[in-house]
Amino acid sequence: NSSDLMAGVDSDHGMHVSGTIGAVGNNGIGVTGMAWTTRLMSVAMFGTGPNAGTISAQVEGMAYAVANGAKLINASLGGAGTNQAERDAVAATNAAGVILVAAAGNDGVDNDVNPSFPANYSSEFPLVLAIAAVDRNDNLAGFSQYGVRNVTLGAPGVDIHS
Repeated sequence: NSSDLMAGVDSDHGMHVSGTIGAVGNNGIGVTGMAWTTRLMSVAMFGTGPNAGTISAQVEGMAYAVANGAKLINASLGGAGTNQAERDAVAATNAAGVILVAAAGNDGVDNDVNPSFPANYSSEFPLVLAIAAVDRNDNLAGFSQYGVRNVTLGAPGVDIHS
């Protein structure tokens, strides 16, 4: 509930991902992102507030992003458990036409056997993309989760500079 870019941020992961996506290039001051003219919205779900890192923070963050015009949500989060509130939030995001890009997970296990959410909603909702991490040789990263049915694709996730 704040437009302050750094409100509640206690980790630089979101900023790292944002830079990988949208850092302006050809300016002599750093790395180049993939989409220089993109617009980014910071939605901290794992900050320092009382709800930080909870399912309710995730649900509220997704609703905030959708309500404020997000076209795509990057969800670098996940875990074995799920609940109805999370599923409903993912369903609402999907119904709004917003793509949810979810990390497959970092435990090196098969998501078809050991589900990780929200990534495993990819088999239920067409706008959920579950992304595994690959290295510079397009090999699955040793830490990345995978799955024939529940992981959509792999993307660079090792030695990414931002």
